[in-house]
Amino acid sequence: MEAFPGRTRNALGDIDNYVDVIVSQELTAWRSAWFASFVGYDPSPAIASLRVPVVALFGELDTQVRADINATAISEAIAAGDVPGYAIATVFGANHLFQAASTGSPDEYDLLRPEFAPDFLDFLLPWLTEQVGRAADHLEARDQPRHRVVKCLGVIDAIPEPVPGYTAYGADGGFAALPTGVLHLGRSGSEVSGHEDYRFAKFGLLVRRSRQASLEILTAPDDAFLDYGTIDSGSASALTVGPCDTHGPLCEADSDGNARGWPCGADRGEWLVWAGGIWVNESGCVEVLASSGDEKISVWLAVGASCDGRA
Repeated sequence: MEAFPGRTRNALGDIDNYVDVIVSQELTAWRSAWFASFVGYDPSPAIASLRVPVVALFGELDTQVRADINATAISEAIAAGDVPGYAIATVFGANHLFQAASTGSPDEYDLLRPEFAPDFLDFLLPWLTEQVGRAADHLEARDQPRHRVVKCLGVIDAIPEPVPGYTAYGADGGFAALPTGVLHLGRSGSEVSGHEDYRFAKFGLLVRRSRQASLEILTAPDDAFLDYGTIDSGSASALTVGPCDTHGPLCEADSDGNARGWPCGADRGEWLVWAGGIWVNESGCVEVLASSGDEKISVWLAVGASCDGRA
């Protein structure tokens, strides 16, 4: 207290009483449930569970959050998880508020210029610009039709004709067959997939063995996409399958009598079946364009709700 200027000591009044008040206030804070939680909280599990890019900046002179200890801790937490991108850096000569400082002590805060240390913005702004650019690219790509190719080797069955409840579309007996009834909405998307607000309606995709067929979602109550386990690179708003040959190298049996290209041979059925379905975030009628060559046919899928008489 003797180091305080005389004007400051006079403003404090009774020094002994001032000290008692300050000590009492600090002890009350330290003994509180909040302070115990603050000191005992381990943020590592929360950091490891993040699924967004992370930037962690520390001030070299920070006396409240030491750079050396905490930079190491957050680096280990990120390594233990599946964070999609991160950057960790120390701003040299900066305090807890990222001001250019001499000692880093909180007592120094009011004596410093109210502005960030140059290295702080020099690092943070380019990083933020890069992340925003990536997010914009992702949104732009998401808005584009996502076309995928369904592999012939993903066929799960071959049948002589479409099963009841399916309609074949196209000339000469049709090139693709799709369900005509209301599709039941089942499981929800996982949190990791980013589609936890979507639900899945499964239905088999039937395509005639000798034909190439494409499906493209034209309209939906909100958002929808097709999902078949044999599609390269995941879900799609448009897909193409076939033609899947009935003969060829993949249909040659190995020493055990198994053919990698099953089902091979016309005797196994004219219509090939793939397992999959459609994801929607709102039930209703989804318009799909089924096409093969010059044939283009608009088909309505009733996903979780009736299509109200649409053909």
